Amino acid sequence: MKAQAVSLSARCTSAKQLPRATDPAGQALMGICHYRGLGGVPLNREKACSLLRDSAFKGNSDGQWGLGQCYLTGQGGLSQDERRAVELFRISAAQGNPAGQANLGYVHRNGIGVSKDEREAVRLYKLAVAKGDAYGQTLLANALIEGYGGLQPNYGEAARLYKLAVAQEDPLAQANLGRSLEEGALGLSKDVLRAVELYQKSAAQGHRIGQYNLALAYRAGIGGLPQDRSIAAELFQNAANQGEQRALKEVEEIREQEKRARESSRQSKDPAVSAVISSSLNFIDDFWEKNRERFRLETNGPLGEELLASIYSHDFIAARRAVTSGAYISSQDKGGNTPIILAACNGKPEFLRLLLQYGAVVSDRGEGHISPMLSAVLCDNVGAQEFLQKFPAAAGPGV
Repeated sequence: MKAQAVSLSARCTSAKQLPRATDPAGQALMGICHYRGLGGVPLNREKACSLLRDSAFKGNSDGQWGLGQCYLTGQGGLSQDERRAVELFRISAAQGNPAGQANLGYVHRNGIGVSKDEREAVRLYKLAVAKGDAYGQTLLANALIEGYGGLQPNYGEAARLYKLAVAQEDPLAQANLGRSLEEGALGLSKDVLRAVELYQKSAAQGHRIGQYNLALAYRAGIGGLPQDRSIAAELFQNAANQGEQRALKEVEEIREQEKRARESSRQSKDPAVSAVISSSLNFIDDFWEKNRERFRLETNGPLGEELLASIYSHDFIAARRAVTSGAYISSQDKGGNTPIILAACNGKPEFLRLLLQYGAVVSDRGEGHISPMLSAVLCDNVGAQEFLQKFPAAAGPGV
């Protein structure tokens, strides 16, 4: 998350030895260090965004794009605000800041707060890459793989750009190059050990895709890692908390495992089978106990927590009880997902019908700018897609 990030870890290590920074450049640097947890600086998004805000208000272009990231993702104690994020990216980019240019390209590519314009996105990526920006290198590599914005697919160049960005510690490049190495894609030789090493580095910076990839590696026990479902579950949850829909599906599968295991335990009369099932349930119970706070945001209230939990567990009766008792229909879990976003991913149409009846809206947006329709598409929930297609507003922004 830093332009010209060569030796960023070393810069963070040096910066933390100095007195508290009050100049805008120093505040921006420490904010970025805290955002990514590099150089021995603790990963602390709230402190990061506070420092970046102070820096941005003093006119520092690094502080401006960094604060834009905080608003874009709704992290660091700030409410998600796409309009403000785009404005900050533009101000930073107008000063020639390459990371500001890369971030502005990202929102143009995805139509976040601006009209979708893939050619403009690529133009901005190239400006950032010309100045050696790691995030710009990663985004341009993605564009070369997908072949958008007037570019022809070029896997060799994409791999080269990923490597340049990895050398500058970009967490998205680490996650993406790792996946390419694990699969032997982009013309690269397969190297699972190196792939897992990159996943670990990305996850250590708090990146949701790095966390998701590392979770898969722990679950499979590859690349020298032990097969550890507990660590995998924690990583899936961390990624889901940041809006990673694939991780959210994995978390839901843990719930399904719990239900199946409890049913098998009730039916089995074999002590050996019961012992195996009991071990599985102990793992699942421990996982949910550790993540119970996910449903305890103060703004939700007890009924809001009950509504969120009922959708995760597919308990329609509990969901109906919560909404008829006055549950806050726009409650959010720690990933920023509202009940209708969750129901679109893993619920049946009756859940969506119930939520809409009690005030939910089909154009709602969750963490990562996910709409109910996009949530249904990403989770391959055909029933939810067919139901939502009846509402024109469901195909609005975020789909």
